[in-house]
Amino acid sequence: IWKAGAASVIVSCHVASGVECQDSSALAFCDQQGWLAACVSDGAGTARLAKQGSQIASSMFVREMSSVATKVDGKGVGEWLIDEIVQVVLRIRDTLRQRQDSTLSDYNCTLVGCLVGPSGGVLVHLGDGLAIGGVFALR
Repeated sequence: IWKAGAASVIVSCHVASGVECQDSSALAFCDQQGWLAACVSDGAGTARLAKQGSQIASSMFVREMSSVATKVDGKGVGEWLIDEIVQVVLRIRDTLRQRQDSTLSDYNCTLVGCLVGPSGGVLVHLGDGLAIGGVFALR
């Protein structure tokens, strides 16, 4: 059902100043029912460990939301899903907080993620990223 891909490209001002690419993405086809979890994350340029923050945020978001997909089939999209997403974000923050020799702000990053499937979907947006949703037909 889904075709998905991801890539990151370092911008010229980062190349010129020697700053590494701090963008990360992750995606997963969740089960046989046609669910897709995807996330992009952009590390904050001022954060000391922005690249690691974006990598952890995107991979954890996709892993955690993948386990939610089958629940949406049974319960539908509703308030319970907002609570679930809040818990996912709190688990990501706790994971970052537990890392040695750093503070949570060392990992600052944006997070734009989604969980979409045959019975609905949700789009999550934290930070200054952009997300656009809709129904598109590929030919």
